[in-house]
Amino acid sequence: MTPDSAIHAAIVRDGLVVACLGEVYRNNSDGLAGGTTLADYAATDLKVVLTGDSFGRWRLGGFTIADVLQQRLGAATNRSVAVINLARGGYGMLQMITMAAAQAEQTRPQLIVVAFITDDLTRGRWWSKTAVNDGRVRELLAARPEDLDNPDRTSDTSVIDARATAAWCQERSRRGGGDPVVAAGSAFVKAEIARKNLRVNLFALNHAYFYAMLWRRLTGAAAPSGFPRISAETFAADARYRSDRENLRRQGVPIHFVHLPVQNELEAGRPLLAGAAANIWSAIERDFEARIVTYYDLKQRPAVPAVYNLEPLDGHPNASGIEFYGDILFSVIAERQLIAGLKGRD
Repeated sequence: MTPDSAIHAAIVRDGLVVACLGEVYRNNSDGLAGGTTLADYAATDLKVVLTGDSFGRWRLGGFTIADVLQQRLGAATNRSVAVINLARGGYGMLQMITMAAAQAEQTRPQLIVVAFITDDLTRGRWWSKTAVNDGRVRELLAARPEDLDNPDRTSDTSVIDARATAAWCQERSRRGGGDPVVAAGSAFVKAEIARKNLRVNLFALNHAYFYAMLWRRLTGAAAPSGFPRISAETFAADARYRSDRENLRRQGVPIHFVHLPVQNELEAGRPLLAGAAANIWSAIERDFEARIVTYYDLKQRPAVPAVYNLEPLDGHPNASGIEFYGDILFSVIAERQLIAGLKGRD
């Protein structure tokens, strides 16, 4: 996405547009999510950096979880507050920590918040670029930066069609029936799967193939996630991770890892961790000498809204869910007795 741009999301099932989610991503003039700009950040008393994935970047009702946290901190501290939102859809924990380390050095925040969901723990690094191939604008992704110009090693993060506007979505969901935009997108995905000789059961978890996700969205068929995946051993051995960890220690900026529960975890009453995710969770706590805070650790838990996500269409939060997650972040800071310190800290 470019500065001052937005993405409106449509839900497609069985070749039909079944819902329009509205504006779910918006970049400000600096290309950042949320309403706070770098100029706002520079002019405020209290500076906070938030990193995360699409849950942190997701925008409904005109705000993101970073915007909610900014409002809560401003009211609690009676100071001007800026929360820079550096969350990005698809980021994993390795990329979040890299972003946190870079910002600790460049923008000198008083506080860093890493807001993540369980699925982020095992996501590997990835790189992306925009390209035009055969007249089609494509957002390409690869597991290694040197692969971005190799058509056999890149995948599309989304199907882009200039005809798929917000007005188009509203019309198609109202009228129903088939549509040439959806048909063209489905044909493109099928052609790429055939060209690469890919099959669902051949999707390797350590490669960045997004076609499984696209196929599921376009056809309604079940398919595994397409994000590159890593083991706990790969996470620990990542040279950039080790460097970022040491950089954060040198900078001395307080960093707080906050787990955001998704629907099955709210239903279970606990984070659902197993295998590599559980081991990476433990490694982070050991390496940063800090406990990852969960919703279930809070003494005063924000009330779970009656409807907090977009299921059965999408697992991302609705406007009430964004406020709920922002309140979790604020509660973590408040219960760690950081508010008093922030009131007088320059």
